[in-house]
Amino acid sequence: LASNFQAAQENAKATASGDVLTIAGAGGERINLLKSRERVALAMGDVEEGPVLGESHIYVGDLPGLAALNGAENYDGASPAAILGMDVLKLKPRMLYRIDEVYL
Repeated sequence: LASNFQAAQENAKATASGDVLTIAGAGGERINLLKSRERVALAMGDVEEGPVLGESHIYVGDLPGLAALNGAENYDGASPAAILGMDVLKLKPRMLYRIDEVYL
């Protein structure tokens, strides 16, 4: 009981400090995403050749719901690589989204 309480306190501290992002999965289960130690350069496509979005910390973890997209109709078969949050999207002053294109 004491170890469970201590683990819950540590998780709460990590969440409050922003080191862990806790989200609810499709079935209600808790999913913890861990914050990167350093900022990462973000780009569309190849970081060397693609349009650069900027730099930001990223959260890494297993998002089971993304696996469902791999079998979706009209999907090119490439697995989704990331979910972009508002912190990343606001790095660019404007973006234009089309069905199969993004203009920065």
